[in-house]
Amino acid sequence: MEKQKLSIPENIPLQWELLRGFGVKELLRSAVVMAVVLVGVVLYCTISDSPIKMLTAVAVVLFFGLSCGGLFTKQSYGLSMYDYVKYAIQFGRSQKQYDNVPEELIYEEKR
Repeated sequence: MEKQKLSIPENIPLQWELLRGFGVKELLRSAVVMAVVLVGVVLYCTISDSPIKMLTAVAVVLFFGLSCGGLFTKQSYGLSMYDYVKYAIQFGRSQKQYDNVPEELIYEEKR
């Protein structure tokens, strides 16, 4: 009896995902960013005398929460915006750098 290889369709995730394209790894990355944001918001709330400090704090937390979702969620081709930025920086560092020193040109006047 011959064994058959079964292929997994591309649109079926291989790992558990909270939302489509947002799994455990993305959740952990977002949690780290949000922990830093929450520490900053708590410091802002304790230091600030503004009458709308709670509204500002909630707006900042919501903004960064939605930004993390958009930044770390993987698209249908398996890369997120964070991955694109990371790979672009790696590619830029791997390229040979040339010093662009302009040559000094001396023009002589015709008499």
